[in-house]
Amino acid sequence: VVQTWEGRMRRTRVRLTKQSLVDRAVENGVKPFTALAGLLSLALRSYLGKDEIQYSYSADTRREAGVPDALYNCVCSFQSGVKLNDDTRLAAIVRKMDAEVLRTQQPEAKMGLRIKQRVFQMGEYISGVPADFWLSYLGKPLLPATQEREQYTKDFNVWVPPDGGSMGVEASSLNGIIILCIENKAEMPGLAGMIRTAFEKEDITVLEAVDLDT
Repeated sequence: VVQTWEGRMRRTRVRLTKQSLVDRAVENGVKPFTALAGLLSLALRSYLGKDEIQYSYSADTRREAGVPDALYNCVCSFQSGVKLNDDTRLAAIVRKMDAEVLRTQQPEAKMGLRIKQRVFQMGEYISGVPADFWLSYLGKPLLPATQEREQYTKDFNVWVPPDGGSMGVEASSLNGIIILCIENKAEMPGLAGMIRTAFEKEDITVLEAVDLDT
């Protein structure tokens, strides 16, 4: 049974340049996805007041799982975590995070296909520990848009973060801009500002960071 959150959600939108994210990823020898996950972890340490951040993510692994023609909303889901402190910078955490992401993409690590809605439970049925945030790239956002991804974003527009998880993050890309659409269950204000501060500290060009619900 998919557990859904019935409480009030706070929405946040962040826009950053794709090139600045790619530059930080290349500097550290990691994938842009991992760089983004690391940046969000740094921001959420300040926002949630936690030194260990748990995150869940999904991956389009249809080809690797041997089902290339499966529906796009069939993905594999994984969970990991990172320990942080006041002095932690992106370079200190992303290589280990990237190695973990790469490990989970190996065939022997696949956890089976899951319907996208179950991934929104953000790890509660993956490890038994709720994630602080769930991160999904819509398709492959550093590549051009595809008809399949455009159809998916229109069809799947229901957010169902569970009890225990804090927020869901969808990342998409258009004309050199990466857009983060965040649904947040936490009551504290100021998420947008903390994301901007953490991202700009790592030389990410943030074009917009705004809390849509106050």
